Amino acid sequence: MAYTGGFSSEQIIKLIESLAGEVNSVVINDVVSTYLFILSKRKELYDEYLGLVPIMQRTFQSPYRISNKLRNNWRKYITTQGVGYFLGTPISYEVEEGDYSEVQYETITDEIDDFLKRNSIEDQDAEIAEHASICGVGYRLLYIDTDGKERSMVVKPYEAAVIKNATLDLPEFGIITYLLSYIDFQNNVTLKRRVEFYDKYNVYYFIQTDAGYNLEEVK
Repeated sequence: MAYTGGFSSEQIIKLIESLAGEVNSVVINDVVSTYLFILSKRKELYDEYLGLVPIMQRTFQSPYRISNKLRNNWRKYITTQGVGYFLGTPISYEVEEGDYSEVQYETITDEIDDFLKRNSIEDQDAEIAEHASICGVGYRLLYIDTDGKERSMVVKPYEAAVIKNATLDLPEFGIITYLLSYIDFQNNVTLKRRVEFYDKYNVYYFIQTDAGYNLEEVK
């Protein structure tokens, strides 16, 4: 069991089971306290990939001292080379022709081709490979849009986590979390964390408050 800075995935799963599947503010608070540590480490890795390294923020008290700052971004070089080599030939998606009738095969193939084009899957595959090279993981969210079409989107690795059943190594729940900016009438900006919690049937949207996390809506 890897250290996450909070509870283990097994503890979170058992907590939800003890609540008969209810997802409330207590659950979200435990999830955030558990996975925020991991997500912050991934964000550091991603920032370093972008060249946002500590040396660039170095300052000296003396204005006469030369502050030499050299940024050799080997992280980006290695990732770019690795992903280019790995996906120089894009991933192909095919169906075994012998498993279906001719009509079924053509229908399924057309559906897959439409899905790949609709979602720019070739670009998504490259982006996920890039994320995996930088942070060790890559995530893709699949959903149905308002037109009833299958859609796919890449989720930033430092904004998402999967809660797995350690015994079966299967995902039980997923979260996407990020900060939103709120501006009041005095133009004061407040950052609040939003959490999207996914189970097998619903998505729960929570927003951070002074008292914890409030449920906004369930879809």
